[in-house]
Amino acid sequence: MLQSSLITKSKQKPSPIYRLILLIGIGCWIWLFRYAWLITTTHNSQLLGISSIEPAYRYLWNPQIENHSSVNDANIFQQAISSALSIDFNTQAVHYSLNPHKQLPIASLTKIMTAAVTLDHSSLNTSITVPPEATELPPDSSIMGVTPTEIYSVEELLYGLLLPSGNDAAKTLAIGLAGTEDQFVYWMNRKAKSLGLNNTHFANASGLDSSNNYSTAYDLAILSHYVLTRYPVVNQIVASRQYEIPHTENHKYLFFGNFNDLMLAYEGIDGVKPGNTEEAGSCLIATATKNNRRIIAIVLGATYRNLAAIKLLDLGFEEM
Repeated sequence: MLQSSLITKSKQKPSPIYRLILLIGIGCWIWLFRYAWLITTTHNSQLLGISSIEPAYRYLWNPQIENHSSVNDANIFQQAISSALSIDFNTQAVHYSLNPHKQLPIASLTKIMTAAVTLDHSSLNTSITVPPEATELPPDSSIMGVTPTEIYSVEELLYGLLLPSGNDAAKTLAIGLAGTEDQFVYWMNRKAKSLGLNNTHFANASGLDSSNNYSTAYDLAILSHYVLTRYPVVNQIVASRQYEIPHTENHKYLFFGNFNDLMLAYEGIDGVKPGNTEEAGSCLIATATKNNRRIIAIVLGATYRNLAAIKLLDLGFEEM
């Protein structure tokens, strides 16, 4: 009888309370595993200079170039130009495109990615000491004007990077945050990959001519939209006409204007970055806002970048 009773009890189903406790326990273990995986992934992503949300970005802002009828119509510029693109910043409507996926040198347009990676790895009030290498530049380099051993905040260096297009600011940020410029460039390329910029590669933080420093008008449009949307301070900086850094015990007084002289020639200009080297020619990422509409124009390999950008912006604002 005792053996039969034991057999009968062993065949009884677990009580509802027992099953509930078991399910809660399993659920907790699953949640803890997912949380640990997320933390590990996010930490590794930050070390690599990327964010865990970035791989989806190209699906959120992905203008359909192939559906636009003006592809490869270069006659409107009346000058030599390698690539051009005009897109509505908000609706993604394409107003003009010329060789949008052609890989080309991009000069100082590179610094848009430099700014993004900088903000991924620092705060605006992070202090950085200018290393000796920061001033070891080609003789025709555009500079912010820093001196080795001076100390600047990241915010001050970003203004020096994006307004006067300081190559010294770029190297200061790169070495100051990553230890070496090569490591910083590695972060830049990892971030480009995470954003889906498949036709983009960086060789330095400044945009100096190199066969391994290139992008396309399309990739630059996506990068610019991402940076201006994700990092409000960059929007603020590129829309500024000038900036002043007061003298302190850590550094000298500096004053510089925005190299984007299209601000003086076109109403509503609020960004972004000009560039020029022997190989890249005259380049420009320009944005303008009128009547709550913002147009982004990309010009690569032009003779007169401002004239080309004006035409691209006009095309955008004419299409309502």
